[in-house]
Amino acid sequence: MRFPAPLRRSASDHAIQQLRDGRPGESGYGRRIALLLTLPTFEDPVARDIRRSITGELYAVRTVWNRALDFATTTFNRDVRLDAPGRPVSIGVDLSSIRSPSLTSKQVPVDQEAIDRLLETVAAATVPCRSSQSEPPLDATVYELTFGEELNETRYRWHGDGPAEWAPLTTFASALVRLVDHHAAPVAR
Repeated sequence: MRFPAPLRRSASDHAIQQLRDGRPGESGYGRRIALLLTLPTFEDPVARDIRRSITGELYAVRTVWNRALDFATTTFNRDVRLDAPGRPVSIGVDLSSIRSPSLTSKQVPVDQEAIDRLLETVAAATVPCRSSQSEPPLDATVYELTFGEELNETRYRWHGDGPAEWAPLTTFASALVRLVDHHAAPVAR
């Protein structure tokens, strides 16, 4: 079945979904506990995936989408339409020529006790299912925090400092970024 053009996913949507999905085969090694995506406007998006292995150990996988590299190596197909007298009416850019996103993943050592404490604090938190937040500014960083996976997942999205009623989630996200990024190599931003 073919879907109308508006339902097709853009190259950016496809790359973000790959960040959400994690490394190929990673689910065979451990169960997802939490996933934090940071989606800044002017930097590369990063996924911090916390998993528990079959042996019970926690580990983190940090994946970066090298977005600037992908867009720098993309050839843009320009779609120019002419009206009856031959004047250009619209110019669109087709991003479908972008190859698979350049994702760099690395398993990062984490302080398992610190991650366990973080998970305990957020597990005991009470937050509303829905919060109101203004539209993000053009230069905002969007955060997406997912607990669990597949049918048992809960996902929260916010920008900036986040809604006040989600303080336990934003505190968890900030601490997780510090813990995971502290051990990340500079190459894998």
